[in-house]
Amino acid sequence: MTKIVGIILAGGSGNRFEADIPKQFCLLNGRMVIEHSVATFRESGLFSKIIVALPPEWIDNPRAALGDVNILGGRTRNETTWAALRACDPDTDLVLTHDAARPFVTTQILHDCIEALRTHEAVDVCIPADDTIVQVGTDGFIENIPDRRRLMRGQTPQGFRFAALRAAYEANAGNLNATDDVGIYLRLGGRCKIVPGSAFNLKLTYPHDLFVAERILQYRPANPPSGLDLSGKRVLLLGATGGMGSVVHGVLLARGAEVTAPSHAELDLAITPIPERFARPWDAIIHAAGILNGASDAAGVDEMLAVNFRSVVALTDLARRCMKGGAIVVIGSSSAMKGREGFPLYSASKAAVNNFVEGIAPVLWREAGVRINCINPGCVNTRMISGAPVTNKDPLEPDDVAELIAAYTQPADTGQIVNIRKYVPVASAAPVSVALQHVA
Repeated sequence: MTKIVGIILAGGSGNRFEADIPKQFCLLNGRMVIEHSVATFRESGLFSKIIVALPPEWIDNPRAALGDVNILGGRTRNETTWAALRACDPDTDLVLTHDAARPFVTTQILHDCIEALRTHEAVDVCIPADDTIVQVGTDGFIENIPDRRRLMRGQTPQGFRFAALRAAYEANAGNLNATDDVGIYLRLGGRCKIVPGSAFNLKLTYPHDLFVAERILQYRPANPPSGLDLSGKRVLLLGATGGMGSVVHGVLLARGAEVTAPSHAELDLAITPIPERFARPWDAIIHAAGILNGASDAAGVDEMLAVNFRSVVALTDLARRCMKGGAIVVIGSSSAMKGREGFPLYSASKAAVNNFVEGIAPVLWREAGVRINCINPGCVNTRMISGAPVTNKDPLEPDDVAELIAAYTQPADTGQIVNIRKYVPVASAAPVSVALQHVA
């Protein structure tokens, strides 16, 4: 059996980040940056051991010292890797080294690295250099503009046959001054294969990167299942008479679902809690109801929040009482990402939904095994926008998003805020992995 060790490099001080503590220990949505990185390594199931290299002042911190083995890092990145290599068992076959400050590495990238190492001695995760790169002289003038087609931006992880990387470090023990591990490896004349990375695999370097990371963590590309079959699935659909809801209703029926779609008279989300007759063990609940108007004063708050937000909370209460497994899909809006001048209360209600879905997701999973996700389409051509102060002249059609909404009744993820925009593929990037703990 191949023995693979993951090395998380967290020994740096991160001077460019200009924070009171190193960037890898800053909080990113409630967890240290390093916690995100280590969690993905563990979720992959690839590694027989994970080594975390830390600064002296963090070696005893239980939130930072997350490795199977925790060691002191060196003064430089290369010295830290060399210390971790010496901590590996002699019979180690492969190693992957990764910057702790890259919290969005995916399990797919890790698998791709290991697969490539079956036929190559070293691999490096890279993405294309989209910008033109210029070479500048010491006098501040451009000397050369290399051909961008042959330039890539290096990320981590970097993967190696253990013996090859250790030999390279031993040969360069007095000259550890490269910017990464591939730089040390190449000095012995080895060849390194490229593995595709992701634009989302951001490294936190400067203070603003943390705020970009928060956005990446909150808004993710779609990750729908393939081969959707809803035969016999019991689905409660709220808002089935609306433009979006009616199209979703048709998709569900076409996929074989058994749909219960109460009318406004049967279930008025603005004034009543969810009646007990709907307290059943649903396989999925879809919240497609909503109101949109230009109200911007206190008089419009209650109705807007009742339909667009409070009813979502009521649905999760229902799920916690009567469901064991299954999913909730909430149809949100791109207005949640920015307050719109024409309809500020609507924007506020949709922002509340986003934050609630993220916050309630682990509770729903822990208590009932229910996954909840929010689909945020851009402007959709439905009756809701007729007469509303909407400026988008090229809206999505309901058919553009109905299939995706139906697919999320069988999700792999939970707590996701999924964005759909005109002309942008729904699966344009690898999703960020989400750890799901089994219900007790």
